[in-house]
Amino acid sequence: MRRFPLAFLPLILLLAGCSGSFVGGYDRVVGESDAWGVSVADPRVDSLGECHDDASVETAALSMDMPSSAYGLRLVPGSTETDALRLADCLADARTSDTITISSPVE
Repeated sequence: MRRFPLAFLPLILLLAGCSGSFVGGYDRVVGESDAWGVSVADPRVDSLGECHDDASVETAALSMDMPSSAYGLRLVPGSTETDALRLADCLADARTSDTITISSPVE
């Protein structure tokens, strides 16, 4: 078995954390606009009032199909990744089943 010197441990941990597919435990994608966004696939929630009433939310949209297949929040210009994570956590707390994705602004 080959052993790596302990000096490589920080580099190995850094590379493991750079996968980019998860931020705060949520899937992450690069969005198509200049704003942060948080979306939920197949939302099954008790209440979303607290989440879409947040000051960082510019618009909130729920798909019209029944049961709804998507819910999305577009954040106001100037919002940050921290705001997106806070809203994703809010949605995670309200959910009963769904997948949450954070979309970053186009670079």
